[in-house]
Amino acid sequence: MTEALLMLIGATALLAGLYVVADRGRTFAVCRIERGRMRVVRGKLPARVRAELEEVVARSGLSGGGFSIKREDRRPTLFVHGIADENVVQRLRNVVGRFRSAEMR
Repeated sequence: MTEALLMLIGATALLAGLYVVADRGRTFAVCRIERGRMRVVRGKLPARVRAELEEVVARSGLSGGGFSIKREDRRPTLFVHGIADENVVQRLRNVVGRFRSAEMR
């Protein structure tokens, strides 16, 4: 490999690493849903937020999927993956939308 190609690969790896660090810095929590139960796999949630989200998940009957809560435009925002039921997604968004970023820390 040429020296220029190695430098390009190194620069790309550095940028990818910086992106991951910045993204983790704005993430409040990452949650998974397994067999109808919510589990926080990264980050923390205040007890009140966690209880409300767990209630939505328990009542929905979801068997899988997940979501993350990140700070976007200075507000907590829900990002869903693997949940097809839009009614459940909206209820989760409603819970998250009631809290400010300062309350999520």
